[in-house]
Amino acid sequence: GSLSVEGLQGPQYLAGTGGNASGDRVTIRHNAGFSLFNKCEDDWEPESIAQLELLGRSISVTVDLSEVGCACNLAFYLIASPARDWQGKPNRGDDRNGQPPYYC
Repeated sequence: GSLSVEGLQGPQYLAGTGGNASGDRVTIRHNAGFSLFNKCEDDWEPESIAQLELLGRSISVTVDLSEVGCACNLAFYLIASPARDWQGKPNRGDDRNGQPPYYC
């Protein structure tokens, strides 16, 4: 489903596994991983990866850890994406044996 992100225009979408999005909430389970997109498409399109323009701005999140066990962590990465090759085209990464491509 779509995700409402304050400060971004229109709905956003999470692609990945191990959780779900509803309204302005994301539920993440063990070994989950997601990327934020601004379009919901069948394939990962690098131009649809959400571009956050953060210069002079801030990010604020609320995290409920009340049901998380010991020795667990949650990481939130901000990276330049999509990665591009020397010709300026998105780099799909190595062959992943039939798995969806990743852009890094």
